[in-house]
Amino acid sequence: MKKIVFTFICLIILSCESVIGQRPSITRDQMLHYFKNNPPFEAEEKIKKLEYENFNYKSVYDDKELKSYVLKLVDRREYFEHEVRKDMQRYLEIIADTNRLKDDIWSFLYKRKRSDKVVDSLVQIPSIITQYRDSVIQETEKRYRRRPNKLSIPDDTRFVEMFKYREVYDSIKLWSKLDSREKYFITLFDYNDPEIIKKTKDLVKRLLKNRINQKEINLLLLIFTRKTSFSFIDNQ
Repeated sequence: MKKIVFTFICLIILSCESVIGQRPSITRDQMLHYFKNNPPFEAEEKIKKLEYENFNYKSVYDDKELKSYVLKLVDRREYFEHEVRKDMQRYLEIIADTNRLKDDIWSFLYKRKRSDKVVDSLVQIPSIITQYRDSVIQETEKRYRRRPNKLSIPDDTRFVEMFKYREVYDSIKLWSKLDSREKYFITLFDYNDPEIIKKTKDLVKRLLKNRINQKEINLLLLIFTRKTSFSFIDNQ
């Protein structure tokens, strides 16, 4: 039985982190405060502006109250609502420009079979602009909600993946099957996903045989710089 142990000193050096000037880590109560006072993904955005990576996530593994909020971050319908709110906020900023608002009201009225001349006159009347502003906003939101990606996947899972809940792993595993870019490879590696661990060992074998491309080398570099107890050992 052949046993191969790989030690990459240069990569270990790269993985060393400086603690100089490190900010205090976020607390459990701070997290809970943000979740209680904001929609889930808005709370996450606020948390990620703080020092969240060095928090002791094991200490809250059995915290049912916090967990109930965290799991909303892997709820795809919740994420869809978040995306709609963001789009609507951007739209409200756009129509703060009166000329753009007039254009949208013009289109709104024209679709209702008003003549060009009538619409041209109407959008010059301030009271009409005020009257139809809410209607235009409502129609825009309805259009956003008709989009086909109602179950879109969150773009950034860096925070939620810190919580090693089975539910988080199951969600990310499912998303990985819907994404052909191996976007979640590192995340699943951190969860010790059996399939990913096997692929990683295969990559190392191919590295030694010089049968690996640059993209795969970069992936291994990322893996070697992780804080992990994973051992690259082949007992075959």
